[in-house]
Amino acid sequence: MKLKKLRKIFRILFPKKYTNTEAFELNLCQNNLIANFSKEENLYKVILTDGNQLFLRDYNYSDYDVFKQIFNNKEYQIIIDLFRLNTEFSNQKIIIDAGANIGLTTLFFANSLLNYKIFSIEPSLDNFKMCEKNIQNNNVKLFDRALSEKENMRYSVERNFRDKKDWSITTKSDVAGDIIGISLPEIIKKNNLNYISLLKIDIEGAERFIFNKENDLSYLKITQIVALEIHDEFNIRKSIEAILVEKNFLLFNSGELTIGINKLILTKLLDF
Repeated sequence: MKLKKLRKIFRILFPKKYTNTEAFELNLCQNNLIANFSKEENLYKVILTDGNQLFLRDYNYSDYDVFKQIFNNKEYQIIIDLFRLNTEFSNQKIIIDAGANIGLTTLFFANSLLNYKIFSIEPSLDNFKMCEKNIQNNNVKLFDRALSEKENMRYSVERNFRDKKDWSITTKSDVAGDIIGISLPEIIKKNNLNYISLLKIDIEGAERFIFNKENDLSYLKITQIVALEIHDEFNIRKSIEAILVEKNFLLFNSGELTIGINKLILTKLLDF
C-alpha cells in the first residue's frame, strides 16, 4: 500500500514527459467521441462513436482544435435544434459553409440533417485537400475559392492572423493572387437557389468586406438563418450588426457566433 502511494506521489512530482505525437494521440484516446483511430501516412483516420469517420492532421495543425469546437463543444448544435424543432424552415436545408476549413462543420451538418444540400467554400489549398478527403458526398459541393464581396476578384492567402495556424487563415485582395473569388450572388445564380436555410460565415476577419453597404446584399432577403463569427480585431461588429438588423434579422449571440433569424421566419414561428 505504501509503495502505491509512493508511486502516485512520484507521478505527481515527476510527471511523464510526452513527445508531441504521444500527447496528441493521448488526446485522441481520451476524447469520448472517438471510438478508434489509426495513422495513415501523415494523417489520422478517426472513427467516431456514431460510426462516422474523418481525417485529421497531426499536432502541427489546428485540426483537432476545430474537431473539439465542432463536435465536442457543439458550436452549431443550436442551428440543428432550430431546424429540428420548427417546421417553418424549408424541408430541404440549403446551407452555405463559407470558411469550411477541413470540412468538419460541413460534416457536422451532413451527419445531423436528413435532407440537405451544402455549398462549402475554402480558399486554402491545403485545407481544401482535407475537405476533399473528409467530404465524399454528392449532397455537398466544394469550392476551392475565397468568398468574395463581388465578382471577378482574386486573392492571396494571409497567414498572419491570430495564432497563424490553419484555422486562422484569411485572404486579402490581390490582382495577381492565385485564389479565385466567388460571391454569394454567383453561388445563388449558378445553382438556382430560391432560398438559403443557413448562411454560415467564418472567414477570419474577411467578413468586413462581405458585409458592406456598397455590396449586393440581396441574398439576405432569401436567407433564413445567418451564423457568423465576427472578429473584433477589426472593430466591425457594430457595422455588421447594423446591416443585419436593417435587413430584418433578429440577432443573438451563442458562444463565438452571432446568429440572425430572418424576421419573416420568426413571424411564422411565433404565429403572429
